[in-house]
Amino acid sequence: MLNELRPNGVAQLNLYDNEVPRPGSEALMILMDEMNSQVATA
Repeated sequence: MLNELRPNGVAQLNLYDNEVPRPGSEALMILMDEMNSQVATA
């Protein structure tokens, strides 16, 4: 019941969803990976 409380346009995807990634999401993930690797080595 509470799982459906979310703003419009926001979705929590899981391994079995068939939705396509948003434009630019690949670049965002690359940036996040780079930031995480810098923090991990600091």
